[in-house]
Amino acid sequence: MWALVSFAMIIIVILSIIPMTIIGIQKMNKGQLNNYFVHRIVSGRIWRHIKDENTVTVLSFTVKCFLLISYFCLMVGISILLVGLIGTQYWNWYIWPSLICLAFCFVAVVFQVLANRTFKQDCANLDITA
Repeated sequence: MWALVSFAMIIIVILSIIPMTIIGIQKMNKGQLNNYFVHRIVSGRIWRHIKDENTVTVLSFTVKCFLLISYFCLMVGISILLVGLIGTQYWNWYIWPSLICLAFCFVAVVFQVLANRTFKQDCANLDITA
């Protein structure tokens, strides 16, 4: 019974990721970056820039794509790890769910770094033209 309740909670968490992401994307497209749903997707460096600057910050399409890919990879990795824990027999640990989770988390970190670098270049290009 406990495993069934845990599995149901994990399914609810996985299904809640999709609407949160959709709302975050809509807020980013409207330019409303000072929002909780956007904060869940945006990385720390970009979020600090949004909070510290008094000017309007616009994320380029490339930065948005990198951030979304990173967010999805991280959420898929964590979901695979949780489903692997619940799906195995009474928390007997197998190496495959953790390796798959680590692979997804590594891809998420790579795309997060790419998003930060692209955002930094966009800000540098904006400062030169201003």
